[in-house]
Amino acid sequence: MNGIGMRSPCVPRRPYKPNGQMINVGVSVVSIGVVAVVTMGFILYFSVFMNPTLLNRIVHEVVQCDNVGAHFNRMLYSNKIGYTKQLQDTEDANSMLEDTDSQAWNTGSGSNDGGSIIMQESGDSTSTESRTKKFSILIGIMTMAKKTERRNLLRLAYGAQSSEIAHVTVKFILGKLKDDTDKTLVGLEKLVYGDVMELECEENMNKGKSFNYFSSLAAEGGDYDYVMKTDDDSYVRIDNLASHLSPLSRTDLYYGYVLPCENQDPYKWYMAGMGYVISWDLVQWIRDSPIPRNRTEGTEDELVGKWFDEGGKARNRVNDKPLFYDHPEFGGKCAHELIPESILIHQVKTPQRWAQVLAYFEKDRLHVDSSKLGFGYTRE
Repeated sequence: MNGIGMRSPCVPRRPYKPNGQMINVGVSVVSIGVVAVVTMGFILYFSVFMNPTLLNRIVHEVVQCDNVGAHFNRMLYSNKIGYTKQLQDTEDANSMLEDTDSQAWNTGSGSNDGGSIIMQESGDSTSTESRTKKFSILIGIMTMAKKTERRNLLRLAYGAQSSEIAHVTVKFILGKLKDDTDKTLVGLEKLVYGDVMELECEENMNKGKSFNYFSSLAAEGGDYDYVMKTDDDSYVRIDNLASHLSPLSRTDLYYGYVLPCENQDPYKWYMAGMGYVISWDLVQWIRDSPIPRNRTEGTEDELVGKWFDEGGKARNRVNDKPLFYDHPEFGGKCAHELIPESILIHQVKTPQRWAQVLAYFEKDRLHVDSSKLGFGYTRE
């Protein structure tokens, strides 16, 4: 120390050493912590592992967390295609969602890809179920913007159907929308359902709408085996259609109801516009050939037949009478009573006729009696 009580800077400091009391406090704190951990361990063991009910509950919750993704994907898929489909696991769920996104049921050209009401996956789908399907069909329904109520009815009618052997996509085909009201209301349908295909041509029946429909599909690069053109007053039985197409050629096919009504030779005249099917290669030919492009105006169904005749196309022609026909109440040579084997019923123009037809074909599931709807025919 120097004279004023300060330590000399030349004298080194002694190292600090904790006293015994501080060491005892530290040991006590550590001991308490160890005892607390051990105690909690015993409590957890006896309360959880010795309680099977609680243990099962915890395990269940953990498993449920792992499956949240799958459940969420299932919900999205269900809402997207309009009917609930059970998926087996997360991988299938993701695969099916990718399919519906790549294809339309949703594939509204000019809107959402994906289609429609039933269906759904593209022909090159990789899901387990997709590999069990043999082929794909696009059903294009010619309609007009203002027929919102009819489209909603058809979504229900087709959404209630399915096929075990074919991917089936349903689209509503409209001309270019001009009215702001139509743009708004149809725009909502595109957002919600994704099954509307808006063409670049003006709305029409015999001035090129069918040509624009087929050529636009080909330009989009879709991958269907068959494409159908039908109307919003026709009702198609999906599974019957798929069953009849299954054994037919996938190329150069022209299938439907040959006119006139009494004609049975599909190589004479043409298939009725109520509903006909062509193979995908013919869809591409319509886009690429100058024959259809230079001749787009005229009676729609007759015009298509003339295209094929002039181009030497559609060598595989199939007339499937009497499974295509007009509604019995419409009358005429092309009409007859409803039959279970039906593929297409035409001239279903009124709510009463729709109720009659749906009651007939969905009788068992709807639990209704078609005879009470003022319809004279009953299903065996």
